[in-house]
Amino acid sequence: MGLESDNNQYQLNDYQPVSKNEDEWTCRVCGFGSPNKSVVENCHPVSQLDRERNTAITNPENGHVGFVFPPQMESSTKDLLEEIRAAIRQTSEATVLSAAADVIVRHLPARSDERQAFDVFTHLIWLQQYQVLPGYPIFRNITESERVSIQEFCNAEGRFNGSVTEAQIRESNLLKEGQIYRAKVLSVTQAFFDQFKHTDNGFNLMSKWDMSNPPRWAEIEFPMSVPFAQHTAHNTIVCEARNWLATHPVIDWACAPHVIGSPQVAEGETKTQSPPNLEKEPSADSIYMFDFAGFTGESCSNIAVVGCVIEDEDNRELLTKLKHIRATTAVALVVVPSRKAIHKLIYQFDADELLATPAAPVEDTKEYYGRQPNIQAVNNELTTRVPELDHIKFVTAKQLIDDIVTPVDVFSDQFRENSSVSE
Repeated sequence: MGLESDNNQYQLNDYQPVSKNEDEWTCRVCGFGSPNKSVVENCHPVSQLDRERNTAITNPENGHVGFVFPPQMESSTKDLLEEIRAAIRQTSEATVLSAAADVIVRHLPARSDERQAFDVFTHLIWLQQYQVLPGYPIFRNITESERVSIQEFCNAEGRFNGSVTEAQIRESNLLKEGQIYRAKVLSVTQAFFDQFKHTDNGFNLMSKWDMSNPPRWAEIEFPMSVPFAQHTAHNTIVCEARNWLATHPVIDWACAPHVIGSPQVAEGETKTQSPPNLEKEPSADSIYMFDFAGFTGESCSNIAVVGCVIEDEDNRELLTKLKHIRATTAVALVVVPSRKAIHKLIYQFDADELLATPAAPVEDTKEYYGRQPNIQAVNNELTTRVPELDHIKFVTAKQLIDDIVTPVDVFSDQFRENSSVSE
């Protein structure tokens, strides 16, 4: 079940955003340094950390908490999600779907046809996509008696008109299918948000852009919306990685998503979103969007791990983000679909000449890393051979889902040296 926020627990006590050493300012949270004080102050502002801590994981034994709501999400949608979360907190895990459906039905437009069951179904998929439903999506091997699927629930509830068939799911433009390791999961599409105006994907100010050619991170004013625009499979792995990270004894809290840097807006200037200028160079106060992060220190909150869940990201963009992490005291945790994806990514960095040093002593980079006995050996080899990537640790979705490795296994030397930034 969800963790209810404890206002005292989430206070940032004695928060000092920056310190100065000679001619350079340093971020108190992550150790990022710059001679420009405003850039460092903008690195981890207290308002952002407070917002992230509101849904942070602090107890690895009870890890279901949703993402932080994007600041620009429609207030009516936020209210609806909060109403559903409140209903879920008052019930047991066995009746999560029923509690959420009760709220959904009250907000659905009245129908005289047989589509009510399918409407409820699509809304439950929407909640699953945003990680609002504890225990969903189902992607582990469990018996039918332990948990019913969303489709089974909608068909078993006699109070909904109609039923949910495989043909409806397959033919509907409201849903699309994805994959989590070995399980197929559903996500809602933009057509769902277009049809049901009381829902918002948290990305509404950007929906008019061609997201196949997304803007630079520095030009995304509200990057915290990105996970809400992602599909169920991605968001589920993000939560798995975040919750897994929180089991490390040194991590005090972990959040998803996490932003480093926020746009500066002059006093009196309105925050409006405009189409990106792709010719413009990233500003000095660039925004970097990461899927999750882990922090140490209950009162001061120093960042220890920053994570990315990758699929088909642009290699240059990913490497830029990894290099930014290297400028901090954090370790970069990169979650990939499979071990082969690790080999391919290292090869691509090498082949595109993005690295200052060769990734392997032989021409066939993929074959060289494929010969390593396990992923930890790949991590060690990369750390030894490529100094600019010595802060990266790879894990796969399978390792997380099947509990093959623990954070202590992956971070055998805990975290980067001097990870606690002195005040």
